[in-house]
Amino acid sequence: ALGSPLSYDQTQIASSAILEDGPGSITADGGEVVVEWSDSAVDVRRLVQTAPFRYPITIPGDTLSDDFGWQFTAYEAPPGTAEAKRVSLEAVLDSANVKEPLHFRNVKPGDTMQPFGFTGRRKLSDLLSEAKLTQAARARFPVVCDMIGPLWAPGVCMDERTRPSSLTTQVIILRFGSLKA
Repeated sequence: ALGSPLSYDQTQIASSAILEDGPGSITADGGEVVVEWSDSAVDVRRLVQTAPFRYPITIPGDTLSDDFGWQFTAYEAPPGTAEAKRVSLEAVLDSANVKEPLHFRNVKPGDTMQPFGFTGRRKLSDLLSEAKLTQAARARFPVVCDMIGPLWAPGVCMDERTRPSSLTTQVIILRFGSLKA
């Protein structure tokens, strides 16, 4: 009915997971239809391609995205105002290591980051997949970048390059959340 069939194996995987596991999703052959499920619902829908996006982040201030239903709040503060965590909806960046202007955009092929506490770089697409984001969510996922590249994937990881240290004199605090009513 949606124009893309599930194979027998995909149907078996989806039906077993719906009955036994927690939330998940499976994308039909061709990548045009997705089946997503949770403890309370099963949703089958056609994937709509998300156009590439890029928007500047206002510092200080709120950057709103009515299209996606979320916002970034950003301000500068002295070090120690907030704690930098690897996985959080709040980022604390060493201002001296940020090559402004900051902006958010969707994930691009080849994007990499060095998550806090890791040695070496990881593909951002792999990090988002490991965070169990559906293909549809990954297409709309905002990544905060500076002129060098990705710095923060909200709720997934932060890049080691902007981690505050004992030498940090100023931080940029970013918060990600849904639009306030």
